[in-house]
Amino acid sequence: MARYHKSVANIFARIADCIIPRRCAGCKKPHETLCVLCAQQSFEPWIRCFVCGARRTTGSFCPGSCRAKTPKALKKIYWAGPYDKALREAIGQLKYKKRKELAERLGKLLAQKFYAVFCNVRSRPSNTSKPDFEYVVVPIPLHPNKERSRGFNQALLIARVFAKEIGAPMIADVLIKTIDTEPQARIASREERLKNLTGAFAVSKSDFNSTYGSRTSIILVDDVATTGATLFEASRTLEKAGISTIIGFVVAHG
Repeated sequence: MARYHKSVANIFARIADCIIPRRCAGCKKPHETLCVLCAQQSFEPWIRCFVCGARRTTGSFCPGSCRAKTPKALKKIYWAGPYDKALREAIGQLKYKKRKELAERLGKLLAQKFYAVFCNVRSRPSNTSKPDFEYVVVPIPLHPNKERSRGFNQALLIARVFAKEIGAPMIADVLIKTIDTEPQARIASREERLKNLTGAFAVSKSDFNSTYGSRTSIILVDDVATTGATLFEASRTLEKAGISTIIGFVVAHG
């Protein structure tokens, strides 16, 4: 039944595309979401410290002042490309013009970054009686009011594609947002952005380690990270719940 509904949805999407052609969010090429050329021109293959931008082969934060600004459990943050031009437009159209089909291309671009970093590593269950995954994907949640207003959580849509591409499970409800905060994009200073999100998240699954294994690393997925305030606060919340290894993956940084 699900396959039938998906086929019907695809047919209607193709009909709509003929009537009002979709255009690439970057170059406006017709019958595209984010074309291959724009996606690859946006992609950054190199790895840098999220805080200061210095090139680092591991992607970890630089020791000293950079590391001091980040939660202990958050080991690294990777991003597919800069938050400008095609990526900025694609993320904006996904969120504000409800072009949910863009999540497919953005999720795959993020998975490309994963493989650029980890080569051929894939998440794999062990041969024990309970699943023990290397990675579990967790999308940054929206507050229920915001999600109802928008109609979807863009981070969840991207994370779903990303998780499928890397072969990892995704848990959408381990992290919840309990405070309907002011949008980060409306706040200028780093200090105010950090303050805005203090205490905004909570963990809904206290038995995460017993279910997925204590060796599991959480991959937090979001669409954009500017100062990192959202990832930092979400990581602190997970850290308090006993999670010791968290890696951030965002589509764009800037």
